[in-house]
Amino acid sequence: MKLLLDACVLYPTVIRNLLLNVSDELRWDINWSARILEEWRRASAKTNLEAEAQAEAEITMLKVKYPKASVNNFERHISKLYLPDQNDLHVLAAAIEINENIDMKDKNTIIILPSFAERYLSTDLFNDI
Repeated sequence: MKLLLDACVLYPTVIRNLLLNVSDELRWDINWSARILEEWRRASAKTNLEAEAQAEAEITMLKVKYPKASVNNFERHISKLYLPDQNDLHVLAAAIEINENIDMKDKNTIIILPSFAERYLSTDLFNDI
């Protein structure tokens, strides 16, 4: 399984750690884009400089631990997409780019774009955990 982690689940430490630990345990591939990581850093910067520095350190550690997680070339899909919140188009585009990978052929793709990260925890994704 592949998961695209948006800033809304990377920013809160508890949810981020839960998803990373479950992903490691179940051998799920996790993904994000540079833009998603930047959104996380910017959200942290709004708290204070210490939170921003912490986010930058955590982002660096995640890039080292998950070197294949970054999704690239997703921007080409954005002009073809529509969502009520235009700021989420890059997330949907990144998910589409992941789905175009050859190992996703003939597999279903489920994209969850919640307004609150807690909604991830009530999806079928976590039923068997």
